[in-house]
Amino acid sequence: AHGFSHKSRTSPMSPLTLRVVKESLNTLLCIARFSLFTLQSVLDSEGMSLELRHVCNYLLTCATHNNYNTVLDMCIQLIGYVVFSHPSNQILLQNGPSPSILQLLTSLPFSYFSDIRSMNLLFPTLISACYGCPSNIVILQRQVNKVMLISFLKEQLADKTRKHINHYPRATSHQRAPCQRHRL
Repeated sequence: AHGFSHKSRTSPMSPLTLRVVKESLNTLLCIARFSLFTLQSVLDSEGMSLELRHVCNYLLTCATHNNYNTVLDMCIQLIGYVVFSHPSNQILLQNGPSPSILQLLTSLPFSYFSDIRSMNLLFPTLISACYGCPSNIVILQRQVNKVMLISFLKEQLADKTRKHINHYPRATSHQRAPCQRHRL
């Protein structure tokens, strides 16, 4: 995984390699959903974090260049899980040769900053990458308009509030408990 040339990082994958990559990412995402602590601990271990950085850098570059949208989406999600509330994994995103993983994330195709489905994948990862990590915030501020992220967060909070209110509607007088309807 070390020392990919630009040409090898942007060359298309064989169908078999693409399938193995998708299955591997899917497996890692399943582990993350089952036990985030386990995934983060394993990938934070000595040597693994360096390999993870190389693999993610390669996948982000190759998937973007070759329009492997499923791989790109899965890689973005995996990065989000790996860095969520994990300071040493957050630092991983800014390390290494340029462009770093964080720089690659901030230079994804325009659709990731304009299409709601793609924004719902990328923005939580960017927020997880920067939450409590001032050095990642500095990098992100150079690359992404913070108003977009703030607007995204506000919309997410508004959606949660609407769902909560709709899930727990106010009781009408006929729905209240009998002791509230018939006071003595």
